[in-house]
Amino acid sequence: MVSKSKSVGKPDTKWSPTGKRISKAERTAATSGVHPTDRSDKKYLDRSTTDIAWQITGRLLTGILFYGAIGWLIGLWLGQQKLLTAAGILFGMFASLYLVFARLRHNEIEQDSKQSSNNKDE
Repeated sequence: MVSKSKSVGKPDTKWSPTGKRISKAERTAATSGVHPTDRSDKKYLDRSTTDIAWQITGRLLTGILFYGAIGWLIGLWLGQQKLLTAAGILFGMFASLYLVFARLRHNEIEQDSKQSSNNKDE
């Protein structure tokens, strides 16, 4: 049986004693005594920009691949493989862009309504 060797005198800060991985925010909370959700700046928890960027990337790639594949299959069936594959890719790109902008517009309207309701409460 092979065991993991750990450095002597210096604990491994990335793993808890139970063997679970500890995030940087949890390590910071453990050393500072402040939980990440209690922080006033919330920089550790605000991942909305990163999440939106990955959603946009995923939607664009999915649309291009999905409609490109549909165009390719229809092209095989009709004998115009190159033309319909290109048409499917272009349609997928434009449909994905439309969905991305529609979702961003929806998020913006939702945030504006939340801000206006918060201002009315004050």
